[in-house]
Amino acid sequence: MNYRVLTGQDAKAYRELRLEALLTNPDAFLTTYEQEKQRPNPIEFTAKRLESPHTKTAGAFYNDQLAGVATLIQETHPKYLHKGSIAGVYVTPSHRQKGDGDPAHGRNHPYGCLSSNRSPAPCCCNG
Repeated sequence: MNYRVLTGQDAKAYRELRLEALLTNPDAFLTTYEQEKQRPNPIEFTAKRLESPHTKTAGAFYNDQLAGVATLIQETHPKYLHKGSIAGVYVTPSHRQKGDGDPAHGRNHPYGCLSSNRSPAPCCCNG
């Protein structure tokens, strides 16, 4: 597995994985599959979400295919800028429980992808 922060250029792959997630685990998400399918301009909307200054979405890639995601949402109130929440975590069923998210796997780890730009991340995902 390789991990990196997703950008607007990943919108199509992210949307496909999100639709899979909404079908596979509907109870884990507020949005329904039907709502997401009816969204106007879905790729443009998704690209804007991935480029938001208050969120970072880490993607897990297997053979250049997006297999999992996790989003860090930063608080926007000035007194809480040091806080955030993890949301929208999903891994396609064929890649679950294989140990790829285990920190013991070394430098290329998903948590590093979501770390702040102010401190170097122990991963390929700096920046």
